[in-house]
Amino acid sequence: MYERDLGAAHPLVASVLSNMGDTLRALGRLDEAHASLTRALELRRSALADHPRLAYSLTNLAVVELERGELASAREHFGQARAILERSFGERHRSLGPPLVGLGRVALATGECDEAIELLRAALMTDGGDDPLPDEDDPLALIAALWRRVDRREAALALARAQQQRSPAPELAAWLSAHDPERAP
Repeated sequence: MYERDLGAAHPLVASVLSNMGDTLRALGRLDEAHASLTRALELRRSALADHPRLAYSLTNLAVVELERGELASAREHFGQARAILERSFGERHRSLGPPLVGLGRVALATGECDEAIELLRAALMTDGGDDPLPDEDDPLALIAALWRRVDRREAALALARAQQQRSPAPELAAWLSAHDPERAP
């Protein structure tokens, strides 16, 4: 309807496609979400060049790619979003949180635990909260800090699982027992 009334390249069409893609992703319809978000990204690329809305479209598409296991394209799109947002707002703006968490999740999925820790710490620095930043040598503190942010819980679980696999620790096993639905009795 919007395409017919406003034209296929209208910015509102990109917004509708993006919202539809996010809804389809939430429903688990990843192929349809990918198609809708790809189309929204194409429209925004042609209209916005280096605008933050383009970065949000890149991030949304990268989340779907991550969930589909397309790690190389997810890394590329999260990285492009990060670069646009850093140029637009600086290195510690809260908008950088989602692409940094996404890059951290890609790093975990590819076995790059140290890089994931660095990226997830950077994501926490964009939050601007009152919590002190966890010590660099304390992955459990980083996991707990991520867990306190509801929108970062998937990253906290992924990091905890990877860290426990990499270097098992009783404290981490206890944390996972309490928080990981895959380990629930």
